Amino acid sequence: MLFIFKVLTVDVSVMMPLDTINMDGQVKDWNFVQNSLQQLKNGGVFGIMVDVWWGITEPNPNQYKFDGYLQVFEMARKVGLKVQPIMSFHKCGGNVGDSVTIPLPYWALNVARSKSLLFQDQWGNQSDEYIAISADYQKVFPSNSGEMRTPVTIYADFMRAFKNAAGQYLNDGTIDQIQVGLGPCGELRYPSYPSARWSYPGIGAFQAFDPLMKQDFVNRAKQSGFEYNSPPTDAGGYNSRPEQTSFFTSGYKSTFGNFFMNFYQGYLLDHAHAVLDQARSIFQTALATKVAGIHWWYGHASHAAELTAGYYNIWGQNSYEHLAETFGNVQFDFTCLEMTDSQHSGENCNSQPEELVRQVTDAVRMHGGSMGGENALETYSQYSYDQILNQLRYGRGYLKNFTYLRLSGTLLDWNNFNTFKNFVNAARGI
Repeated sequence: MLFIFKVLTVDVSVMMPLDTINMDGQVKDWNFVQNSLQQLKNGGVFGIMVDVWWGITEPNPNQYKFDGYLQVFEMARKVGLKVQPIMSFHKCGGNVGDSVTIPLPYWALNVARSKSLLFQDQWGNQSDEYIAISADYQKVFPSNSGEMRTPVTIYADFMRAFKNAAGQYLNDGTIDQIQVGLGPCGELRYPSYPSARWSYPGIGAFQAFDPLMKQDFVNRAKQSGFEYNSPPTDAGGYNSRPEQTSFFTSGYKSTFGNFFMNFYQGYLLDHAHAVLDQARSIFQTALATKVAGIHWWYGHASHAAELTAGYYNIWGQNSYEHLAETFGNVQFDFTCLEMTDSQHSGENCNSQPEELVRQVTDAVRMHGGSMGGENALETYSQYSYDQILNQLRYGRGYLKNFTYLRLSGTLLDWNNFNTFKNFVNAARGI
């Protein structure tokens, strides 16, 4: 009997540098971009991913400047690379791997600060990484017409303007997919582990204390027959361990803990629905969105770091199934595919990246969706590439593409690039 095994190709793309476009909206280094794109194409790379920063491209309400990005798209088109733009509505700076600082547009950030529409922890610290999702329908942000806008409207206006500006590259297929950013680092999560207050492997901190969200929690609790006057304040600090806190020792198992976590995660799901519905109505191109790989404390009963980020992944709750269901036909992009359990075994934080990636892959498979993968940290080792290939094989048929983080002179070094090319070729025959 003859058995025929179908070879599935996983396309490999490469993320461009965070500052490919400078704060003036221009290509920072023409020669580097042109030479790099040609080298990537020669190495068998499928395409590039590039952040389209809100903080650069909408300097004034409803006034957009995409010219620098269009020039990059044209360079990619000429060498035969596909492009995946990221609608980057977040700040660059203050997280792992952020080599530059690109703030939110000053006009939006000023409003958010003045009206307390930024994420806030229990100690009053505010995050300027992304406008609080409790403010999604607050009609207090300016437009060029004088009419006030909500954040969801702002994101929709931005995507519509991008579509109009980049129509040529959408129509000819140069842009084959658009990733829609939904939170800090472009990921659908809370800013629970900012580098200014957190160091790995701390559990992070809940970001549910901005006035709108805190009051909504109290109101919803009352509607459900509970007299809860605050989100949990016994969950330790950013750098605590689970066993040092009341909430992650026992509180998360309580009726209160269950109610709060459903509320906290529910805000993320509602935010994803709101923004992705706008994206679907605007773009005919394939869409993707990204979820963080919170692998530390994954093996702990409380999954503490996932919980503070907004992923309720305990007690029979499968957060990633809820996310996959919410995304529907939008590709589920996930990170940390290069990591192994053994690499983190000495950190004593119950890190289990291999199991986490497989749980996410299974969730996407269960809901009939598609998945894209990324590495979490820069890597040039054969060991890491082999682990990525292992995860691609596990997700065979569902894990459609992989994006390498990130383009640099180090990657393009002769030895590193040869190793990378071998990985690209191997991914073609998963």
